[in-house]
Amino acid sequence: MKKNSALIMLVVVFLLSTHNSFAQRPLPAEGAQPHGIKNFCAGVSCVDSLWMYKRIYKSEPAMLPYSFERVTGDRGFFGRILSSKADTIFDANPIIAMMLIEKNKILYERYKGSVNSQTAFAGFSMTKSIASLTVGQAVCENSNINLDVKSSSLNNLLSGSVQGDATIRQLLTMSSGGNRGTLSMGGWPVGGENIGNSNYAGYKSIPTLIKDHGGRQLLNSSSGESVQSGVEFSYKNTDYAALSLVLSGQSPDGFFKIFNSGLAPLVGFENPVYWVHDEHGYTHTSTSFHASLIDWGRLAQFILNKINDKTDSCLSRYIRDATKTQIKNKSSAHGSNFYSGSNFGGYGFGFWTENHKKPKAIYMVGANGQRIGIDPNSEKVMVVISTDDSSVRDIFNFFGQW
Repeated sequence: MKKNSALIMLVVVFLLSTHNSFAQRPLPAEGAQPHGIKNFCAGVSCVDSLWMYKRIYKSEPAMLPYSFERVTGDRGFFGRILSSKADTIFDANPIIAMMLIEKNKILYERYKGSVNSQTAFAGFSMTKSIASLTVGQAVCENSNINLDVKSSSLNNLLSGSVQGDATIRQLLTMSSGGNRGTLSMGGWPVGGENIGNSNYAGYKSIPTLIKDHGGRQLLNSSSGESVQSGVEFSYKNTDYAALSLVLSGQSPDGFFKIFNSGLAPLVGFENPVYWVHDEHGYTHTSTSFHASLIDWGRLAQFILNKINDKTDSCLSRYIRDATKTQIKNKSSAHGSNFYSGSNFGGYGFGFWTENHKKPKAIYMVGANGQRIGIDPNSEKVMVVISTDDSSVRDIFNFFGQW
């Protein structure tokens, strides 16, 4: 009897320890998307990743969400052709959610697998576009903030870094002169392998991350010549991570407050939206924004409405500038591992421009195939949430022909 009791006890202890080992599974570094995130998730959960994060800011939905018209019933010949083409793209690719909007009407909405209309999808680097909109809101709210102010003048935690020496405009156009981001590490610079490691202090601290990886890019290693601020576009998460510190000032949650009280009510979200923040409260502004499919669509429609706004408001002027080419994309000259945005000839403030398939279109771009296309002329919007970049070619072709 004693032996049986001992055996039962051992089994219980084993099961409890096994359960706890899964329950205490380490979380990925907040803001380390996409580098390192595939070690912690697979398939849909790499996109629907909100559950993995410990430190979350939540914006509640609007009392009266921005309203779309839904096209139901017989969509006519051209509507059926559009839906058929969209279904073909959807079924042939690792796309898990897709929406098509034209002139404020939802023409197409579809989901795959376990995700649905309530799922808060990670935008990955589409987050940079939302960070840019928040900068615009801050500029319009606060006369002390303008695009040409030195970033460290707004937060001394940036002092001594390249990002701190750069202006807000240079951070927005990723032309700080800082170390170039690499494709192999999802936009983090060479030497950034530690960013995905929970033993690294920058795992929990954006100021530490900037301090460690905010060095200046060498232009010529033999002469020691460096890239100067405002000269070169090179894709890098560090410039956009620094924007969190810039807008937060001396209050770590400052960036989120500007978004939550200023921008979010203007967009009119239907569901909660989320940002991930570090242990101090600084928002991860390069990669962490999560929203439902329809609310990603609302963001795109908001941008479209502001571009075409006839009242010429401060935020409308900012968004028109943000969605125009501010700097040419010549990153191919830096080598294959530093060449980003091969489908685009230019970059604005957080938006890709001069798409090769649809030159007038504006794109929000994220890892693993996240794409939002906006055509201000035809008032068409395409929102695609995917689990793999293999869908990108078909996405660009589809929007280019629509």
